[in-house]
Amino acid sequence: MHQPLSQYFVVKIPVKPYIKKYLQALYGRPVVFSTTNYFGATIIAFLDRKFYSTRKEDIVFKRFDKLTDAIDIYLPKYWLNKRGISYGYDVSMQNTIIINKMFEERFAEDICKHCTLYDTMGFDIKDAIEDFCTVHMVDIETDISFDALKKKEYRYRKEKQKQFHTNLSCQKSLPLPEFNFLAIL
Repeated sequence: MHQPLSQYFVVKIPVKPYIKKYLQALYGRPVVFSTTNYFGATIIAFLDRKFYSTRKEDIVFKRFDKLTDAIDIYLPKYWLNKRGISYGYDVSMQNTIIINKMFEERFAEDICKHCTLYDTMGFDIKDAIEDFCTVHMVDIETDISFDALKKKEYRYRKEKQKQFHTNLSCQKSLPLPEFNFLAIL
Protein backbone atom coordinates (compact mmCIF):
# COMPACT_ATOMS: atom_id res chain seq x y z
CA MET A 1 0.00 0.00 0.00
CA HIS A 2 1.46 3.31 -1.06
CA GLN A 3 -0.74 5.70 0.92
CA PRO A 4 -1.28 5.84 4.69
CA LEU A 5 -4.36 4.08 6.06
CA SER A 6 -5.92 7.47 6.80
CA GLN A 7 -6.46 7.84 3.02
CA TYR A 8 -8.86 4.87 3.03
CA PHE A 9 -12.26 4.00 4.40
CA VAL A 10 -13.15 0.48 5.43
CA VAL A 11 -16.02 -1.65 4.21
CA LYS A 12 -16.70 -4.88 6.07
CA ILE A 13 -17.90 -7.59 3.70
CA PRO A 14 -19.20 -10.94 4.95
CA VAL A 15 -17.40 -13.82 3.22
CA LYS A 16 -16.62 -17.48 3.63
CA PRO A 17 -13.44 -18.18 5.64
CA TYR A 18 -11.50 -19.56 2.66
CA ILE A 19 -12.40 -16.52 0.54
CA LYS A 20 -11.07 -14.22 3.27
CA LYS A 21 -7.73 -16.04 3.34
CA TYR A 22 -7.59 -16.17 -0.45
CA LEU A 23 -8.11 -12.39 -0.75
CA GLN A 24 -5.54 -11.70 1.96
CA ALA A 25 -3.04 -13.88 0.10
CA LEU A 26 -3.70 -11.96 -3.14
CA TYR A 27 -3.85 -8.41 -1.76
CA GLY A 28 -2.06 -8.57 1.58
CA ARG A 29 -3.13 -7.38 5.00
CA PRO A 30 -4.92 -5.07 5.03
CA VAL A 31 -6.78 -5.87 1.81
CA VAL A 32 -6.71 -2.71 -0.30
CA PHE A 33 -8.82 -2.41 -3.42
CA SER A 34 -8.27 0.37 -5.91
CA THR A 35 -8.99 0.92 -9.58
CA THR A 36 -5.65 -0.70 -10.39
CA ASN A 37 -6.47 -4.20 -9.15
CA TYR A 38 -8.88 -6.95 -10.20
CA PHE A 39 -11.76 -6.26 -7.81
CA GLY A 40 -11.23 -2.59 -7.13
CA ALA A 41 -12.42 -1.46 -10.53
CA THR A 42 -15.79 -3.19 -10.07
CA ILE A 43 -16.41 -2.91 -6.34
CA ILE A 44 -17.08 0.81 -6.64
CA ALA A 45 -20.37 0.05 -8.41
CA PHE A 46 -21.58 -1.93 -5.40
CA LEU A 47 -21.17 0.84 -2.84
CA ASP A 48 -24.41 2.17 -1.40
CA ARG A 49 -25.45 4.70 1.16
CA LYS A 50 -26.22 2.80 4.33
CA PHE A 51 -29.96 2.76 4.87
CA TYR A 52 -30.58 -0.67 6.31
CA SER A 53 -29.92 -2.09 9.73
CA THR A 54 -26.89 -4.24 10.42
CA ARG A 55 -27.95 -7.76 11.24
CA LYS A 56 -25.84 -10.05 13.35
CA GLU A 57 -26.96 -13.27 11.62
CA ASP A 58 -25.05 -14.99 8.84
CA ILE A 59 -25.89 -14.01 5.29
CA VAL A 60 -27.14 -17.01 3.31
CA PHE A 61 -27.61 -16.97 -0.44
CA LYS A 62 -28.05 -20.73 -0.88
CA ARG A 63 -29.35 -22.96 1.85
CA PHE A 64 -25.90 -24.53 2.31
CA ASP A 65 -23.87 -21.44 1.42
CA LYS A 66 -23.23 -19.31 4.50
CA LEU A 67 -21.00 -16.26 4.80
CA THR A 68 -19.75 -16.85 8.32
CA ASP A 69 -16.67 -14.62 8.31
CA ALA A 70 -16.01 -11.03 7.27
CA ILE A 71 -13.14 -9.16 5.69
CA ASP A 72 -12.24 -5.50 5.99
CA ILE A 73 -11.66 -4.02 2.55
CA TYR A 74 -9.79 -0.71 2.40
CA LEU A 75 -11.03 1.62 -0.34
CA PRO A 76 -9.72 5.06 -1.30
CA LYS A 77 -11.61 7.89 0.42
CA TYR A 78 -11.78 9.91 -2.79
CA TRP A 79 -14.28 7.30 -4.05
CA LEU A 80 -16.84 8.78 -1.69
CA ASN A 81 -17.19 11.76 -4.02
CA LYS A 82 -15.65 10.72 -7.31
CA ARG A 83 -16.44 12.89 -10.36
CA GLY A 84 -19.47 14.43 -8.74
CA ILE A 85 -20.99 11.00 -8.09
CA SER A 86 -21.53 10.38 -4.45
CA TYR A 87 -20.76 6.70 -3.89
CA GLY A 88 -21.75 5.10 -0.65
CA TYR A 89 -19.60 3.69 2.06
CA ASP A 90 -21.36 0.39 2.59
CA VAL A 91 -22.46 -2.70 0.66
CA SER A 92 -26.10 -3.85 0.72
CA MET A 93 -26.99 -7.45 1.45
CA GLN A 94 -27.87 -8.11 -2.21
CA ASN A 95 -24.58 -6.58 -3.37
CA THR A 96 -22.73 -8.64 -0.75
CA ILE A 97 -24.08 -11.76 -2.42
CA ILE A 98 -23.06 -10.54 -5.88
CA ILE A 99 -19.57 -9.62 -4.67
CA ASN A 100 -19.15 -13.01 -3.05
CA LYS A 101 -20.15 -14.70 -6.31
CA MET A 102 -17.41 -12.67 -8.03
CA PHE A 103 -14.89 -13.67 -5.35
CA GLU A 104 -15.85 -17.33 -5.70
CA GLU A 105 -15.72 -17.20 -9.50
CA ARG A 106 -12.19 -15.79 -9.37
CA PHE A 107 -11.20 -18.40 -6.76
CA ALA A 108 -12.54 -21.20 -9.00
CA GLU A 109 -10.75 -19.74 -12.03
CA ASP A 110 -7.46 -19.49 -10.17
CA ILE A 111 -7.63 -22.99 -8.70
CA CYS A 112 -8.53 -24.38 -12.14
CA LYS A 113 -5.55 -22.61 -13.74
CA HIS A 114 -3.29 -23.89 -10.95
CA CYS A 115 -4.52 -27.47 -11.45
CA THR A 116 -4.16 -27.22 -15.24
CA LEU A 117 -0.57 -26.02 -14.87
CA TYR A 118 0.25 -28.85 -12.47
CA ASP A 119 -1.42 -31.35 -14.80
CA THR A 120 0.77 -30.23 -17.72
CA MET A 121 3.80 -30.84 -15.51
CA GLY A 122 2.57 -34.36 -14.69
CA PHE A 123 1.43 -33.76 -11.10
CA ASP A 124 -1.71 -35.16 -9.52
CA ILE A 125 -4.74 -32.89 -9.00
CA LYS A 126 -4.59 -33.62 -5.27
CA ASP A 127 -1.09 -32.14 -5.09
CA ALA A 128 -2.18 -29.14 -7.16
CA ILE A 129 -5.13 -28.39 -4.89
CA GLU A 130 -3.03 -28.78 -1.75
CA ASP A 131 -0.34 -26.48 -3.15
CA PHE A 132 -2.91 -23.87 -4.20
CA CYS A 133 -4.35 -23.89 -0.68
CA THR A 134 -0.89 -23.58 0.87
CA VAL A 135 -0.03 -20.62 -1.36
CA HIS A 136 -3.35 -18.92 -0.53
CA MET A 137 -3.29 -19.74 3.21
CA VAL A 138 -6.48 -21.85 2.96
CA ASP A 139 -6.73 -24.60 5.57
CA ILE A 140 -8.24 -27.68 3.92
CA GLU A 141 -11.01 -29.27 5.98
CA THR A 142 -11.16 -26.27 8.35
CA ASP A 143 -11.95 -23.48 5.86
CA ILE A 144 -13.31 -25.71 3.07
CA SER A 145 -13.33 -29.46 2.47
CA PHE A 146 -11.06 -31.11 -0.06
CA ASP A 147 -14.11 -32.54 -1.84
CA ALA A 148 -15.63 -29.05 -2.17
CA LEU A 149 -12.37 -27.75 -3.66
CA LYS A 150 -12.20 -30.66 -6.09
CA LYS A 151 -15.83 -30.11 -7.16
CA LYS A 152 -15.28 -26.36 -7.52
CA GLU A 153 -12.29 -26.92 -9.82
CA TYR A 154 -14.06 -29.64 -11.81
CA ARG A 155 -17.26 -27.62 -12.35
CA TYR A 156 -15.34 -24.54 -13.42
CA ARG A 157 -13.16 -26.56 -15.83
CA LYS A 158 -16.16 -28.36 -17.35
CA GLU A 159 -18.10 -25.09 -17.78
CA LYS A 160 -15.15 -23.45 -19.56
CA GLN A 161 -14.68 -26.51 -21.79
CA LYS A 162 -18.38 -26.40 -22.68
CA GLN A 163 -18.15 -22.68 -23.50
CA PHE A 164 -15.04 -23.28 -25.59
CA HIS A 165 -16.68 -26.06 -27.61
CA THR A 166 -19.86 -24.00 -28.06
CA ASN A 167 -17.82 -21.07 -29.35
CA LEU A 168 -15.95 -23.32 -31.78
CA SER A 169 -19.23 -24.79 -33.05
CA CYS A 170 -20.68 -21.32 -33.62
CA GLN A 171 -17.58 -20.17 -35.47
CA LYS A 172 -17.69 -23.18 -37.82
CA SER A 173 -21.30 -22.49 -38.77
CA LEU A 174 -20.75 -18.82 -39.59
CA PRO A 175 -20.04 -18.12 -43.24
CA LEU A 176 -16.67 -16.62 -44.00
CA PRO A 177 -16.80 -13.06 -45.30
CA GLU A 178 -16.31 -12.68 -49.00
CA PHE A 179 -13.51 -10.46 -50.14
CA ASN A 180 -13.03 -9.00 -53.56
CA PHE A 181 -9.27 -8.86 -53.74
CA LEU A 182 -9.38 -7.23 -57.18
CA ALA A 183 -11.28 -4.26 -55.72
CA ILE A 184 -8.42 -3.68 -53.28
CA LEU A 185 -5.86 -3.41 -56.08
